[in-house]
Amino acid sequence: MNITYNWSIQGISTLPTYNNDTNVVTTITYNVVATDSDSGNTSKVFGTVNTYTLVTGVDFIPFETLTESVVIGWAQTILGPTQIQKIQDSLAYNIVVQIAPPVGVETLPWANT
Repeated sequence: MNITYNWSIQGISTLPTYNNDTNVVTTITYNVVATDSDSGNTSKVFGTVNTYTLVTGVDFIPFETLTESVVIGWAQTILGPTQIQKIQDSLAYNIVVQIAPPVGVETLPWANT
């Protein structure tokens, strides 16, 4: 398997004003899509993080100049490497199950008689 993970931002919530700044991001909704280039199988997850956990002292970036890569960076910083790895492991497992499903439970052949 050769899996790539693509992060994107699906939505942002803001406060109209906070600490003399306007349109201050408070919540980020992200999407991660895992794609196995060998099989073509994909798996995705949505999540939400609150920006209140960002380190204080970060320079304010006006809403109108935000880029998706900056906001993805914020989401990943808030999640941290351990949670990011858990997300990626879960997505990879979902792809493995698509490629090679675990043993299934079958209906007993005599159940319908």
